[in-house]
Amino acid sequence: PDAQVTFELEMTNNLGRSIRAVQGQLIFSDVLGNEIKRLNLKEMDVHAPGEVWRWRGSMSFNQFLEDDQELRRARPDDLVVRYQVDKVIWSDGTTEEF
Repeated sequence: PDAQVTFELEMTNNLGRSIRAVQGQLIFSDVLGNEIKRLNLKEMDVHAPGEVWRWRGSMSFNQFLEDDQELRRARPDDLVVRYQVDKVIWSDGTTEEF
């Protein structure tokens, strides 16, 4: 079986409107702001403004990729994770791209 790196993140809807679906990129950086890796992420559940939820996911670990190695060996306290939103479908059905 492939080795996996697993994640559990707390997400908050800071967009000010209820969302039906959102897609974007998780950006992992070190505490100095150096980017380590980007992962695509889409969330297909409805979330009200200000709602907080837990997202759980994983990625296949490739021992030959330096960014995979760096991400896997990083301590959680040394990682800064942000979510860059690319596209939102609002609860009213309208769509917005960023």
